[in-house]
This record gives sequence, C-alpha cells and structure tokens, in this order.
Amino acid sequence: FNSGAETLSALDRNRSDWMRIGFRPRVLPNIAATPMKCRIMGAESSMPVFIAPAAAARLGHKDGELCLASGAAHMDILQCVCTYSQSLFFQLYVPKIKEDAKKLIVGANAAGFKAFVVTVDSAVIGKRDDDDR
Repeated sequence: FNSGAETLSALDRNRSDWMRIGFRPRVLPNIAATPMKCRIMGAESSMPVFIAPAAAARLGHKDGELCLASGAAHMDILQCVCTYSQSLFFQLYVPKIKEDAKKLIVGANAAGFKAFVVTVDSAVIGKRDDDDR
C-alpha cells in the first residue's frame, strides 16, 4: 500500500510480515494441466476465483481499480468492483435511505450489470494524514 493510517505502524508491520511469508506446495505439485475454467453465478471465469470489491483501491496503488480491472481482464477472471465503479457484478453498500438504494439498483440494471453483491458491513476508516494532504 502507498499509505496508512496515523503512525503507519500497521502498514510497516504488514510489509515486514509479508516479506517473511513463502509458499511451497507439498501436495498436488503437478496440477498445471488441470482445467480450472468454471461458471460463477452464470458468468464464465478462467478459474474459480474472482476479485472482490476493494474499497479505495488507489490506496494500494495510484492506479487502483484500473490495475485490478486490467489484471482481471488479462487473466479472464471476474471482478466485483465497488459501488461507484463499473463491472459485470455490482457491489452495493445499502444506504440508509431506501430511495438512494433504489436509484443505484435501477442505474446498475440500466448499465447492464448482471448481478448484485450486497455488502452489509463496512470498516471504520482510520485517520489517514497522508491521504488528506
């Protein structure tokens, strides 16, 4: 990530922790020829995963969702993007005012979205001095 909240201590710990992690499969090491193509909620994907909504993706990289969408297209996998983005599946944070939710749903339908992913929780955003500047 390009920035973090307050003292940046969590960001620093996360970076150092990731540097200590390695992956070496000990079982099923020769699965390169295994077909992974599948359908997720009726949509084709090259593998049984999709990119989940990433709030404020630009905090991870300056090009944020552009990088995620490009990677999803390159790998032929699905992406569910945040409420105010565009993609095949639409993430909906349900607003307190039901009429606002209805407008989002009608707009998403008109834009051609095939499915809704309803998010019922949201994290509390920390004070991010670097992003406020």
